[in-house]
Amino acid sequence: PKGGGGGGISALRSFRLFRVLKLARDWQSLQDLLTVFGKTVIELGNFFVLLALFMFIYALLGMQFMANRFRYNAETEAALDIPEGPEIGDITSLYYEPGDYYRPRAHFDSLEWALTTIFQILTGENWNTVMYDGWRSTQGWGTSFYFITLVWFGQLIMMSLFMALLLCNFEDDEEEEEEEEQGDEKNKMMKTMKSLMGSLRDPKKEGISETMAQIDAEEDAKDEAETKANDEEGEEEDDAVDPASFRSCGVFAHDNPVRVFATRIVNDPYFDPVVVALIVLSSIALAVDDPLKDKDSVQQQTIGALDIIFTILFTIEMLLKITSMGFALHKGAYLRDSWNILDFIVVIISLVNVASIGGDSGPAASLRVLRALRPLRMISRAPELKLIVDALVLSVPGMLNIVFICGLFLLIFAIFGISYLKGVFYACQGDDYFALPQEARDLVIYPPSSWEDMSVSEQAYFNGTTCEGNIVEDSYLEKVTSKYMCECLLGEDAWDETVSQNFNNVGEAMSLLYEISSTEGWVDVMYAAVDNRGMEMQPVENSALEWIAFFILFMFVGWAFVMNLFVGQLISSFNALSRKGVKLRSEAQEEWAKTQKLVLQATPQRLHRKPTNPIRKMCFAVAESPYQEPFIMSCIVLNCIVLAMAWFEAQDDAYVNALQAVNFVFAMIFTLEAIVKIIAYTFMGYIYETWNIFDFTIVVGTAIGIILQAGAGISVGPVASVIRMFRVGRVFRLINSAKNLRKLFNTLISAVPVCGNVLSVVCLIFFIAAVAGVQLFARVMPDGDDITERANFQTFGTALLTLIRFSTGENWNGFMYSLASDREGCVEDPPACDEPRCEPTMCGSAAARPYFYLFTLIVTFVIINLLIAVVLDAFDENDESEIIDPEAIQAFVAAWKREEFDPMATGFIELEKLGPFVQILDAPMGFGEEYEASDKELEEKIRGLDINIFSERGFAFYDVLTAVTKRVTAGVLEERGEQFEDLPDSHHVVKVKLRKIGVQSLEAASSLRDRLDVRIFPRQEQTPQLGLDRVEEDARQGASSMGAPSPPAPAATAGKPEGD
Repeated sequence: PKGGGGGGISALRSFRLFRVLKLARDWQSLQDLLTVFGKTVIELGNFFVLLALFMFIYALLGMQFMANRFRYNAETEAALDIPEGPEIGDITSLYYEPGDYYRPRAHFDSLEWALTTIFQILTGENWNTVMYDGWRSTQGWGTSFYFITLVWFGQLIMMSLFMALLLCNFEDDEEEEEEEEQGDEKNKMMKTMKSLMGSLRDPKKEGISETMAQIDAEEDAKDEAETKANDEEGEEEDDAVDPASFRSCGVFAHDNPVRVFATRIVNDPYFDPVVVALIVLSSIALAVDDPLKDKDSVQQQTIGALDIIFTILFTIEMLLKITSMGFALHKGAYLRDSWNILDFIVVIISLVNVASIGGDSGPAASLRVLRALRPLRMISRAPELKLIVDALVLSVPGMLNIVFICGLFLLIFAIFGISYLKGVFYACQGDDYFALPQEARDLVIYPPSSWEDMSVSEQAYFNGTTCEGNIVEDSYLEKVTSKYMCECLLGEDAWDETVSQNFNNVGEAMSLLYEISSTEGWVDVMYAAVDNRGMEMQPVENSALEWIAFFILFMFVGWAFVMNLFVGQLISSFNALSRKGVKLRSEAQEEWAKTQKLVLQATPQRLHRKPTNPIRKMCFAVAESPYQEPFIMSCIVLNCIVLAMAWFEAQDDAYVNALQAVNFVFAMIFTLEAIVKIIAYTFMGYIYETWNIFDFTIVVGTAIGIILQAGAGISVGPVASVIRMFRVGRVFRLINSAKNLRKLFNTLISAVPVCGNVLSVVCLIFFIAAVAGVQLFARVMPDGDDITERANFQTFGTALLTLIRFSTGENWNGFMYSLASDREGCVEDPPACDEPRCEPTMCGSAAARPYFYLFTLIVTFVIINLLIAVVLDAFDENDESEIIDPEAIQAFVAAWKREEFDPMATGFIELEKLGPFVQILDAPMGFGEEYEASDKELEEKIRGLDINIFSERGFAFYDVLTAVTKRVTAGVLEERGEQFEDLPDSHHVVKVKLRKIGVQSLEAASSLRDRLDVRIFPRQEQTPQLGLDRVEEDARQGASSMGAPSPPAPAATAGKPEGD
């Protein structure tokens, strides 16, 4: 590359930094990460071939359709009309003067630039701008299709494939760790056995007893470790210490009235809700605080007073807890809890801030910024937020390894860049420069070596300038540079940076690389490097094309690789958390748990009985027709297409009327569907299904809109269109018939709660960052380009919207440099506002760069990737059971609602009907209607089910479904050579099932209470295997929540006499 003379040697020396990786020999986690790194690099060969082929094909397609087409009028920016021709070169100059048009940097005129443009689009940087250029150049929708497919296949598939390769290596590494742990245990056992055999050969030694004692000790230690791991939380609570065993703060004994009072207050059930309310109110006060308002105004005075009140209340809370729990010197003390440490720090900051009231700048202003940490106290009071934060904390060691590797690569690329690119991102620019004649500009671009080398007209440009004498003497410099010529002609201000970043030193270079690793602005830096002609020389377009390779290589390492390392580490942390606390179950239990999840998704359905009334009978036949649902689905899809056929531009009246007529026809079809179903099922039977309620609401809303428009002339067209669009939601019914789509949908649904927790953490981070940003940058003077009326930190609301924009990566670094730079007329440290509303006049803030670097690191690199990790983890967690097909569950539900079993969806079938039910239930759950089983076969199958009997009501839906799926699962596992293991009562799937049975039992009890004079659930011996010792408790809890009487316990078990 072009640059310094000795830069190449310095750049090569930078690779000596890899010697730091020797630390991995003693740094196990770093060694594991480097192992993943190495495996991925080896396996990426095939991927890079595929990616190169993909880029090459799209580059050729782009050149075929858009070569020499990205030409626009320099004034109007309209696309130039260039005749078609076979020429490969730049044919624009044949028809237009060079100054009359311009070409954007991203184009398809040559193979190298076509490939560069394709890679730019793969990174997502300004890809839509390139698409717009292509569209207005070719005036065809085919160009849009080209770019959309490029984004689809490139960004969403190819780059996701890269992520998958990396994550597979993380997964393989975890499996190897587990195998190594198991191998270590086997090796220990082999050594123990060798020791035991040696003792047997030498009876003089008492080695046998010692060896056996060692085995016992190791087993005891293992059991103790497992017990400690499982009960650690409970032990901590037990150790949370007897208050009588210590004096709080060395002063208050356990029976001291002050301590007793503090303990009573802290343990009061209203204490935590009150603290949470105070945190919320204080956070609102922080958001309302406005540095641009008069400090003596009522609003600001009120906020100041509230800040003092909240600080006093939080201090009282802290003192009460310290008095009750002790300060720090014993187990269970206040500062022994990490969340209490956070509370303590926040309270101390608030106290110092209150003590420094009156300061408007310097340390006092910094303390006001730290008040933004106050909402962090909400995390310890919200278990969902604590769960996500715990996962993040668990990933910190792995993240530090990634940061170390990332920093090492940044340093290597930075040193290489400094060797060649220091001092080159500058140019002579500005209106005065472009106002110079071309001959004068050529002097700047290609400066002469001496006064004699200039023409008379060129020498005339220097008449009267300060450097004329130096040039005449020809002794002022060894080499004349563009910078000198520019400053000579126009002054020092004309020579300015072309981009905000540079490679002038290690710090600036690493900052530049960190910024472009987020993909924001990387092409602008690449263009500056590609145009460079050396230090202090005027850049010329495409002077050093070899720098394209440097930046593309870095983007692969810094963006594609390191970003995915963060995702891999987060997923690895999730798996580690699961191994330690959640997935302490065998594979057989995991398979059974998946089956149980499918069971819990099923619900009893009501059978629509065939009516006797002729009209209803006819409507029933239409509603139950196998053609009805496909016809309605087709109408929904067609209606959506029709709705999409309207556009903003003026339309022909006939076309508009036709669309309205078609929409009216669809409205009539959907209305008739609802009427037919209501007549067939009755209104109560119709609204029994949730989807029908949804449909009926849409139909009523559409009808009201039509009536208002036709009768009163009120136009509700847009609202009606939106309402009609919700009908597409009914297409979700098709999910059940598509296995892969169902899996994706179930994964999405199961990930929603955890994603909600992550989004709660995101909202908290955004809130804190917005409050801190307002305090730091509200008074910075706008520049009109980046800091505008819609993007600034002058109010909390605007700051929040601005940060949401930056979380997508959109121009965050450009905004950051604008906040950090000074502008003409700015004030270095303006006084506090003393007007109703002050204008921001402060110069750039030095806090901008650390603020935005930290925000980008937390939000873009960690939190957003945490959402990806959550979804990917949900895919692993929600793999459907390989043993029980969901269609078999649906067949069970369909059989259950038959007329002879449970047509009213009570959730129970009578005792004598279990045999016929098992008979008609399709194999492998039952026998199937094709095969008529004997009484003996039925009896054996029912006895093997081991189902609980509820007196007078028979068998519960979930019990029967669980029993038949359990038997099938056990049989398949036995064929595989595995042993079936039931789930413990503590498993959340078991708890959910028992809760459903409890609520279901209550519904049955309430519906039959007037006709049955017996207890529906007489108490009997519990059945620990199915966890039914909890039925009574869960049912009573459900009863209390619904206001119904509590049911008793189950009665007996099928296949076992009630008297046994």
